Amino acid sequence: RDALKALEEAGVGYEQIVNRTLESTLDFLGLNE
Repeated sequence: RDALKALEEAGVGYEQIVNRTLESTLDFLGLNE
């Protein structure tokens, strides 16, 4: 919780983090298909 608050205060959007994670996950799954 504190880490997310720190990231938000640093100007890093939660959506941006989620999108990057999803992209990495899709790339990972794509390589395994």
